[in-house]
Amino acid sequence: MNQNLLPEQISANLGPILKTTRLHGGDINSVYHLKTADNDLVLKTNDSPLPGMFEAEAKGLDLLRDGGLPVPKVIDFGTEFLLLEYLPAGKHDPENAGHRLGKLHAKRVSTPGLDHDNYIGILPQSNKNPENLNWANFYIEHRIRAQLRLLQKSRGLAATEIKFWDGWISKLETYLTKDVPLALLHGDLWSGNLYYAQSGAFFIDCAVYNGDPYVDLAMTTLFGRFPSSFYEAYKEIHSMQDFHIFEQIYHVYPLLVHANLFGGSYYHSARECAARSLHV
Repeated sequence: MNQNLLPEQISANLGPILKTTRLHGGDINSVYHLKTADNDLVLKTNDSPLPGMFEAEAKGLDLLRDGGLPVPKVIDFGTEFLLLEYLPAGKHDPENAGHRLGKLHAKRVSTPGLDHDNYIGILPQSNKNPENLNWANFYIEHRIRAQLRLLQKSRGLAATEIKFWDGWISKLETYLTKDVPLALLHGDLWSGNLYYAQSGAFFIDCAVYNGDPYVDLAMTTLFGRFPSSFYEAYKEIHSMQDFHIFEQIYHVYPLLVHANLFGGSYYHSARECAARSLHV
């Protein structure tokens, strides 16, 4: 990265950049800590960005902030970059994180989806719901079937696999109740997207939409469970009753996403998870 180009690339008003430090993470984008005379900032950039990627993330962060969830403040964004406030690292406080997520999930919304689409990793995530689908049908069509269509296109699915998924989806449609309480979701809440700043827990790298709060909770248990204090604090704000019943169901979508992104054994993990969840 040529840091001499950064002021023009980001904003004419940013001023000279005194120091640029590469930050950890950034599987999809490159992430830097920028120090200027007046500010410390975080820059996410990509030489070949997906259409609307940074705009969608900026919108998502603003929605989460409006919902009361602590997220980094968006300073600016463009086709190839997202500029955020820099938050100095602090001590881990899972209890604080649990409280903060519980407060977001306690605020009800009426319909699933969102008024704009975004991304989960580098995969398009469809959120628009003009059909006014209920939660069960939204999750099936815009999450599960969307990923299965990508898998069918990229690797093909045998007739036996299609039959399995059709059977699982048929059960799922009747299993998910139509009156699931909905809330704004972070959408990709694994441990790497929870950041502990000096002022408490902050949530980053979102893929937001309105849905069942258990979707976020299930993501926290998929790739290494969060500390128990996180869930105890969450339960002080928002119920986790019967979460164990839905946990496996909501593991299926991110596993299918990983199957599309990385291949390997993720498809088999998704299939096994689906089979366990509803005993197909």
